[in-house]
Amino acid sequence: MKRLLLILLTLPMLCFSQKKQKNGPYETYYQNGKTKTIGNYSENKKTGLWKSFYDNGVLKTESLHDKATNLVVTKNVYYRNGKIKTKIKKQPNGKFIEKSYFKNNGNLQYEVNYILETKDKKQTVGSYKDYYSDKKLKTESTYVKGELHGKWKQFYNTGALNWVVNYKNGYKVGPYKKFHENGSIQIKGHCENNLKNGKEQTLDANGNVIWEGSFLNNKHH
Repeated sequence: MKRLLLILLTLPMLCFSQKKQKNGPYETYYQNGKTKTIGNYSENKKTGLWKSFYDNGVLKTESLHDKATNLVVTKNVYYRNGKIKTKIKKQPNGKFIEKSYFKNNGNLQYEVNYILETKDKKQTVGSYKDYYSDKKLKTESTYVKGELHGKWKQFYNTGALNWVVNYKNGYKVGPYKKFHENGSIQIKGHCENNLKNGKEQTLDANGNVIWEGSFLNNKHH
């Protein structure tokens, strides 16, 4: 009898200690009564289309969740004025493409490719570009395993080339050059593993040398 009583007393404790599994529709609300979040759970995992809203009722995010991988495969983020801010989409090769847009005119601000090392940690891969608000290219570069690799270029808002810097595995290596807007070289030098080494020159817009110095491991001498 004592043993039976102990079992009966223990059962409620076990029931309360187990977390209730989330299944089915899910909604949250602001204090003003407007919907804040709406979506669906299946076995404690977000699944299908989820939406969140600003407190004025404007759509804030919409994301498609894959229950099998527990990943967001597409996601759109909106400004408070309703214009698109960011688009993210998973590609068949497993990479994600992320595009972000300017608030004032909706033009593309940047485009980047990445893979997920973990659910919350991104690794940039492939090409990266960002733009001025008038659609002109601002910078372009390439990433390998999350590190800058190859030529990094920056442009004036006129479209003229501003900087060219070479990278290898995230480090500046080889020649670097900065240009005047007329296309003539303004600064030129050389780097090894992020450190300036060798001669650096500064030139005016007509190609005349106005400064020259020598560096060893980033120290001028």
